[in-house]
Amino acid sequence: MNFIKFIRFLVFFSILGQYSFVSGLPIDSIWNRFTTKYGNNFIVRWNERTNTPHKLYGEGIILKPSGFTKSSEVIEEVNSFMEENSYFFNINLKDLKIDRVDSLNADEWYITYKQYYHNLLVLGSKVAFTVNKNGKIVSMGVDYFPNINIPVEPKISLETAINIIERKIGTIAKSGVKKAILCIFPIVLENVIDYHIVWDFLITWQDRITDSQKSKRFLLDANTGETLRENDLIFHGNWTIDGHVMGVIRPEYRYDSPDCRLFPFEKLVITLDPGYYHIFYTNINGYFVDQGYTSQATNQLEIKLAGYFISEMWKKWFDAIPPWIHNAPIASHFYTFSSTGTHHYDYTWSADEGLQEEEAINAYWHITKIGKIIMDDPFWYYGAGYPIKVWVSEYDGESLYYNPTTEELWFTHYYGYHWALSSDCIYHEYGHHIIWNVYGKDFIGGANPNSQSRAMEEGFPDYLACTINDDALSGEDVPIPGHLPRNLNNSLMYPYNMINEAHHDGQIIGGALWDLRTYVGKYIGDYLFLKAMRIVPQPVDFFEYLENALIADDDNANLSDGTPHDPEILHAFKNHGITLTNYLPHPYNLHTTLVAADKIYLAWDRFPYGEDGFVVQRWTQETGWQDLQPTPYLWYHDENLQPAKTYQYRVVAYKGSLRSGPSNTITVQTIWAPYDLFINPIIYSGTLLYWTDYLSDEDGFKIEKKVGSGSYTVVHTTGPNETSWYDDDIEPYYNQQVYYRVRAFIGNYDSDTSNAVVFTPPGIFSDTLSAIDYYHSSRNLFRDNNGNYHLILKHHNRLWWTKSTDNGQTWSLTRNLAWTGPEMPSVVVTSTGLPCFVWQEKTGTAPNFVYELVYAYIDAQGNIHKTTLLDNAN
Repeated sequence: MNFIKFIRFLVFFSILGQYSFVSGLPIDSIWNRFTTKYGNNFIVRWNERTNTPHKLYGEGIILKPSGFTKSSEVIEEVNSFMEENSYFFNINLKDLKIDRVDSLNADEWYITYKQYYHNLLVLGSKVAFTVNKNGKIVSMGVDYFPNINIPVEPKISLETAINIIERKIGTIAKSGVKKAILCIFPIVLENVIDYHIVWDFLITWQDRITDSQKSKRFLLDANTGETLRENDLIFHGNWTIDGHVMGVIRPEYRYDSPDCRLFPFEKLVITLDPGYYHIFYTNINGYFVDQGYTSQATNQLEIKLAGYFISEMWKKWFDAIPPWIHNAPIASHFYTFSSTGTHHYDYTWSADEGLQEEEAINAYWHITKIGKIIMDDPFWYYGAGYPIKVWVSEYDGESLYYNPTTEELWFTHYYGYHWALSSDCIYHEYGHHIIWNVYGKDFIGGANPNSQSRAMEEGFPDYLACTINDDALSGEDVPIPGHLPRNLNNSLMYPYNMINEAHHDGQIIGGALWDLRTYVGKYIGDYLFLKAMRIVPQPVDFFEYLENALIADDDNANLSDGTPHDPEILHAFKNHGITLTNYLPHPYNLHTTLVAADKIYLAWDRFPYGEDGFVVQRWTQETGWQDLQPTPYLWYHDENLQPAKTYQYRVVAYKGSLRSGPSNTITVQTIWAPYDLFINPIIYSGTLLYWTDYLSDEDGFKIEKKVGSGSYTVVHTTGPNETSWYDDDIEPYYNQQVYYRVRAFIGNYDSDTSNAVVFTPPGIFSDTLSAIDYYHSSRNLFRDNNGNYHLILKHHNRLWWTKSTDNGQTWSLTRNLAWTGPEMPSVVVTSTGLPCFVWQEKTGTAPNFVYELVYAYIDAQGNIHKTTLLDNAN
C-alpha cells in the first residue's frame, strides 16, 4: 500500500474514554526529523493534548537486523530506541517502569511501560511496543503526560479513605480491600488536563440484602475525598498406583444426554506418613500413575474436583433454619490402598450426590477444556493459565459472573435454568478471565471504559464460546428474553444498532469476528482474534481492534504491501459498520487467459471498500514493475505483447492517492515455439521426432510435414507437454526428402515454428543383385578414429571398402583389395540426411543359405546402430 501520510489527533474528554478525531499534523520539524530517518509509510494517531503519538504503525522499524531470541535483548533495544527518539515521543525515560513483558512463542514480544510521577503510578499512562523476532517494531504507542506538577502528599489518609468507602457501600470494607494504592489520575478536559492524586481501591464484599458478592473499583480524590470514578468489577456473565479419572458431563447443552469423558489435569493427593503428602495430576488423557514407599500399612489417594485451571470448587445452598446460608467445598473422593504391590483404580465423577455436584463436575470439565485450548495452537496464551476458584450456587437469580479481584467464577440458577450445565455460559465467563489477564488485569477501557470497550468485554467472550462450540448461537439452551441467546451470525451495524447495553452491543464486534472466521477459517480466525488483543498499544474500541487485526495478520512488518488476509478482515468488519479510511483491501484471485498470441485477458475479485478503481502493474526483465492504465472494472486486456516473452502481473486498488497492497502475482509466457527439433530413424519404415518444450501451459503441439518442394500440412496434433512423435508413414517416400517442423498452440493461437529437419527414407538393396551376387557374405558400417564412416563388403575373404567424409552424405571407393571373379563392387545408395542403410545378409552354406534383412544408421550424435529386421530361410 502506498500510504498517504494519514495522521489524526485524539482529543480526550476523559482518559481512555470517549474521544473524537480532529484532522491535523504534529509539529512539522518533529515529524520531518522522524520520517527522514525511518520513512513516511506510517499511520499515526496523534494526541493533541499531550503532543504524543497515541498509536503508530505501518512500515516496520528495524531495531536489530539479526532479530531477537530473548526478551532482555528486546527491552535493551527498545530502551535505546526510546532514548534516541525521546524528542518525538515527548517522554522522560526516568519516569517509565516496565509493566509487562509478554511473548508469543518467542516469535513476537509485547513490551509495556507505565509512567510514574514521584514514584506514583499515573493512571492511563502507557508506552507500548510490539516487536517481532526479526527485530522489527510492528506497532508502538505513547500515552504519556509530560506536564504533571502537583503535590504528592495526600490530605486524606488511607484509613480515612476506607471509612469514606464504607459509608458509601453500607458495610465494613476493610476485610475486602484487595488493592489500595496512591496514584495520579489525569482527567482531560476540553482545553486542559486536570491532575488529581487519588486512592485507587479494589474492594469485594457480600451484599446483606441479596446475599450476592459485590466487587468495585473506586478512585477517591486523596485531597477532597470525592469519588472520581466508581466501576462495577463483576462480569455477568515400594508401591505403584495408576488409573483414570472420568466424569459424566453434558457435552454442550444442558439438555444433552450425559456422557462419560476422561478428566485431564485433575489434582490428586496421596497422604503418606503423617504430615507428609504428595500432589500430582492426571495427564491429558485422564491417566495418572505414582509410586513410592512409606512406613505405614496403607496410603490414601484423594481425588479433588480441582486441577490446573480450578483451585477450588465450592457450593452454596440454603436451609429453612439458621444459619440458612451454607458454603462448603465439593467433597473429594478417597481411596485407600496398601503400601505394597501394584494397584489400579479408576474413578468416575457422577451426579449421585445432587444437582450442585453435577453442575460442579460439568463446570470442571469445560473450564479445563477451554483452559487447555487457550494455551495451545493457535491461541498460545499462558497469561491466564493458573487455577481459579469456582462456585455453584442453588440461589435462583439471574447472575452468573466472573469476579476478577478474587479470581472467582459464580454459577447460579435462573428459574430452573442451570448455568453450569451450559458450556456456552461456562466458556463465556471463563473468557472474561482470559480477557482480564490479556489486558493486564484491567478493563479493556482502563479506568474509564466507553460503550465500545464495554461491548468488547462481552463480545470477545461470546466469540470464544461460539468458536469452541463451532456454533454462532451462544446460550440458546438457557434463553432469557433480552439477553440470551445471542447470535454472532448477525447483521448488526455500528453505530446504528448500538443501544449502550454491553451484551447486546457485543454482538456487533462478535459478529465481525464470526464473519472473519467464516471467511478465513477457524484456525486463522482464532489466531487473529487473540493476537489482535495482545498487540500493544492494546485496542480500546472497535476501530483500534480492526487496526490491530491487520497488524496481527501482517507477515513482514510492513503494511504498505498489504497483509495476507486484509480483504477478508476489512470485509468482515465492514459488514458491521467498522471501517478504516486509511486502508484499502488488496484485490485477490487474479487470473489470466491468453486470448491471442499477443494479447492477455486479466480478471480479479475484490471486496468493495469504496475504491475508485484498480491499477494493473506489469513486470518484464527489462522494465521492472510498471503501472498500466487505471480501470474501474474487474478485468483488463493487455495487448501488443511480444512473442516468446515472460510477463508478470499484479493489481492494486486505489482511492485518490491511497493504494492497497498488491494482489497475488501471476506469471504469463506468450507462446514460445518449440526448439531443438531433431529426428532419429528407428526402422526403415518410420522415424521418431524429438523437440524441447519451453512452456508448461500450452494445449499441445502441431506437427507439420512436407515432401520435396511441396507444402507443409499438419499431420498430427499432440496433447500438452509431449516432446516426441513417431511417424510411420514414410514408405511411400523412399529416397525422397521429407521435412518436419513443430508449433505449440493455445486454443486457436499458434506459436512460430521450430527449426525444420529433413530426412530421406532409404531404399532396400539386396545381395541378390547380379553386380555383387550371393557370394558376398557380409556388409558392415563403422566409424574410424578420424570420424570417417566406412561401408565394408566382404567377398570370398576379400573386401570392398567405401568411405564417407561428410557424415554419410556421399560415398567413394577407398580400397579395392585383391579379388577374383567377374563381380564389380556396388555402393549402396545413401540418405542425403542422416546416413542409413538397408541390405540383405547371406549366411550359412549352400544350398541352405539364410537371408536376413539388416538395417544400420548413424544417429544425430554420430553413433552407429545396426539391427536385424527379418529372418528369411532359404
